Amino acid sequence: MPLRSKRTVRVHEIPAGTSEKQYLDFVEHLCTKPKKPSKLHFSRVTRHLKENFRSTASRSVPTDVADEDSRSKDEAELGPPTLRGEGEQAEPFLYDPLSTARAWPRTTYSHQNGHLIGTVSFESETLKKQALDRHEKDKKSRWKDWLVEDNFGEITVLYEGPDAKFDICAVHGQDGNAMDTWTAGNGTMWLRDLLPEHENFKNSRIMTFGYDSDLTDRITVMGLNDWAATLLRSLDEVRIGDKAMSQLDSAPKYNHIALPRFGIVFLATPHSGSTVAEWNDFLVAAAHVLGGVRIESVKTLQPFNPASVWDAQAFIHLKPCPPFRCFAEGRMMRVGHTDKHVVTLSSATLGNQQAFQIMAVDHVSICKFTSRLGPFTTISMALWEVLNEVTNGGADQPKAQTERRVPTHDETDPAVQS
Repeated sequence: MPLRSKRTVRVHEIPAGTSEKQYLDFVEHLCTKPKKPSKLHFSRVTRHLKENFRSTASRSVPTDVADEDSRSKDEAELGPPTLRGEGEQAEPFLYDPLSTARAWPRTTYSHQNGHLIGTVSFESETLKKQALDRHEKDKKSRWKDWLVEDNFGEITVLYEGPDAKFDICAVHGQDGNAMDTWTAGNGTMWLRDLLPEHENFKNSRIMTFGYDSDLTDRITVMGLNDWAATLLRSLDEVRIGDKAMSQLDSAPKYNHIALPRFGIVFLATPHSGSTVAEWNDFLVAAAHVLGGVRIESVKTLQPFNPASVWDAQAFIHLKPCPPFRCFAEGRMMRVGHTDKHVVTLSSATLGNQQAFQIMAVDHVSICKFTSRLGPFTTISMALWEVLNEVTNGGADQPKAQTERRVPTHDETDPAVQS
């Protein structure tokens, strides 16, 4: 299910006061295979019995043969660990072949809602499952009460600068995941690995939001409005204690979110629906699943459906209207045996904001960046532009909107949506 990440786990219920060093000790424990006993390892009792056996055997075997046999076995026992059989040494599970977890970049450790929270990414889904199983069975370690899961529902804080002044929250699309949607094939999760190192975003708090958008899930009763309400509530909870935020005009119950201090960057978001003729067939193929998908979700994405048009109009007429940017994919996506242009330039355009096409990315890769160059530069600049508009002039600036060079999906304090 989309709530479950394929290669990343979330760690919480961490005792207050746990230092980053102590957390990394746990990561090293979680990501290291237990040592396997050597085939040539003997207990004291076994050694004693072995010596007795040798002593008895020497009485019936020529001295030179017995000495040679004993010498060969002793040499084997004294040999280096690498010669004692595979699996005896601890083996790290994460991407980088380093000796300790302190050098692994695939982890996060931050505060959320007054509690400590972390994430750990693995090289494969198999290694993640092995680590989860091992932790569940571990009843003796000092970390046995820490919760480790691959479910990324609602907000997860990935980074919080030493003097965080604004928030960035990423929101995935249909059939996406809070971690996997933003993770490239080489393991780079740009919200975790690239954005915090950018000079403009070191004083930010970076989060990702997950919701049960599994298109094949017929059990959930939640829809777009419910997911949106959950997002607002989760953001409000994370921001509790922030003094600069006033009440959100349209939803005064969210006391720590203010519409005038909000901006968005849209990544391949179909504001007027998608032009793909058969959304059901496409989504099934794209998700690599068999059978149908949730009818309600598909209808929402059909071209120029009433709900989509109403949502776009409602956003444009917000008072004040948040600054935003819109981006569209620059290449088709291979689905089955055909190429599909999922979100066209016109569909990604919102109001009088012409969407900007990003070269060499399709509907899936538009939100996955492998390096600091290329698309990441474009999106990070858009985030910075939106943040400056919010900071310097606030929302509801008609001239600025018509003159914008590019649109994107961002949250204020900024937010990114796919």
